[in-house]
Amino acid sequence: MITKSMKVLFAVFALLAGFGSATAWAASQGPWVFPAVDLSATGRDAYNPQVAVAPDGTAIVVWRRSNGADSIIQAAIRPPGGTFGAPVDLSATGQGAYNPGVAVSSDGTATVVWDRSNGTNNMVQAVTRPPGGSFGAPVDLSVAGQDADDPDIGVASDGTATVVWRRYDGSHFVVQATTRQPGGSFGTPVDLSAADQGAYAPHVAVAPDGATAVVWSRYDGTSDIVQAATRPPNGSFGAPVDLSATGRDADEPQVSLVSGGAATVTWLRSNGTNTVIQAASRPAGGSFGAPADLSAAGRDAYGPQVAVAADGTATVVWIRPNGTNNIAQAVTRPSGGSFGTPVDLSATGGDSYDPHVAVSPDGTATAIWDRFNGTDYIVQAATRPPGGSFGPPVDLSAAGQDAGAPRAVSALDGSMTAVWVRSNGADEIIQSLSTLQPTLLLQVKRAGDGAGTVKSSPAGIDCGDDCAENLPSFTKVTLTATPSPGSVFVGWSGGGCSGTGSCEVTLIDPTQVTAEFKQTKAKLGPLKIKPKAKKLKAGKSRVIKVKVVNVGDGEAQNAKVCVKAPKKLVKVKKKCVKLGSVAAGRTKTATFKVKLTKKAKVGKKVKLTFSATAQGIAKRTGSAILRRKR
Repeated sequence: MITKSMKVLFAVFALLAGFGSATAWAASQGPWVFPAVDLSATGRDAYNPQVAVAPDGTAIVVWRRSNGADSIIQAAIRPPGGTFGAPVDLSATGQGAYNPGVAVSSDGTATVVWDRSNGTNNMVQAVTRPPGGSFGAPVDLSVAGQDADDPDIGVASDGTATVVWRRYDGSHFVVQATTRQPGGSFGTPVDLSAADQGAYAPHVAVAPDGATAVVWSRYDGTSDIVQAATRPPNGSFGAPVDLSATGRDADEPQVSLVSGGAATVTWLRSNGTNTVIQAASRPAGGSFGAPADLSAAGRDAYGPQVAVAADGTATVVWIRPNGTNNIAQAVTRPSGGSFGTPVDLSATGGDSYDPHVAVSPDGTATAIWDRFNGTDYIVQAATRPPGGSFGPPVDLSAAGQDAGAPRAVSALDGSMTAVWVRSNGADEIIQSLSTLQPTLLLQVKRAGDGAGTVKSSPAGIDCGDDCAENLPSFTKVTLTATPSPGSVFVGWSGGGCSGTGSCEVTLIDPTQVTAEFKQTKAKLGPLKIKPKAKKLKAGKSRVIKVKVVNVGDGEAQNAKVCVKAPKKLVKVKKKCVKLGSVAAGRTKTATFKVKLTKKAKVGKKVKLTFSATAQGIAKRTGSAILRRKR
């Protein structure tokens, strides 16, 4: 059965909130989908579930499971809108693997870390899965020769991954970190904590822009203090700074930060009588301030977790006895403000444990924990909309057997995925539950003085008549614009589309796309007449060519060229030549065969006037001069 502990070290993995540009997210979290689904196979115990969701909605859950001889790391993957596949083994057999963690970059590359014995000492290992691909072979991250364990991982929007752990240097445990640039390999580990005293419980958070913060607890010779090292995007880690005050032990540190580097760190610290939850914050470009107490004194509080929304709103959750039961509590700090008064999340009458918190891109906070219902432990969750209050808890796991160790993560569309461990009566299995996939509105607007239609693939929009459609989040839609006769398609705007080709939209937010059509109009340019002047003998024929060019952006229809000349002086074989349609930017030529009569006087000018016309547009005229030779 699942063991409850008053002090549990937690690992919080980077949420995908905030990837891409700062969009005004409007997707709302729907109700939880029931029932929960089993991810691990029966027959052997499974523990330590962790979850991450890619920007396209792919969910990856990892855990530790016994194979009968040792423990291995496994993973299950759920494609967007699909169901979880069969679990796959990630670590090699032969030596136990523990403490899995997972993070996903904006392109969908997933990285899983854990620690595993090599037969001599523990090593931190990692394995990578490209978008839509399979996991590769594990690689060692820590250097052999001394034990390394307790890994954590965070990833930036561009795919830069940072892994931290603690490693024994022969005298003390030192917090180390390694970084992998997009498409590259993990580099040589660097020490973050000083080597003269032991450090433990490292945790890393990476903002979408690559700003990174690592926190840990370190013994200073008198007590354990919480320290932090930070790194700007594309920079290096600075020297560690103390966050908690000396003189009393502080541990279980957690950190969350947003683009720009604004960070919030929380931990628990003894005040000499009991343990309280504290937090320190750092504004973008600034330094950490003095720690503030979040939980009330008088009773122990423990298990702090923190999540910061893209707008800077911070939420911290923890467990604290109320004299009868352990209660899950939360406190919120608005962007630029101070932490408020804690609120109870779980009901009295049964102990609560294992809190965790996640935020959606729009700022919705979801707290999750497990609680004794009088018979067994069940997983519960409560949600707070942006600027609102937490609602009542809802049961996620089924009653009848113990469930615990819950974790939750948000997708870009605001939907939540939760995982936990639950007994089936024989062994512990990993289960998962999600909120409903939101449907998002895709709207097409037509602009301009022209006309045309827009159609979608998959089918749904035919605008024309149907210019809006509610589609499942993460649906990839291709829009195609077709101008009507007399119009041209100018281009797209909105939804990240531009130009005159097809518009491809992936719905992670309600989206409006505008298609602009322009009414076309033909226009005739100056006539090009050749020859413009010519001397002829009486009775001798001459060919005159008249070139008509359409300099407008529409088709010139029913175009023709006619000639006028003195009847007694000039004979024209055909007075009008039909050209039909002349496309925009195109030229057509009318040919006339003319000759002077003997009535034309020698040397005197005879003027021919040519007129080019087309349907609905102004005509163009030009002239040529003929003279009779002797």
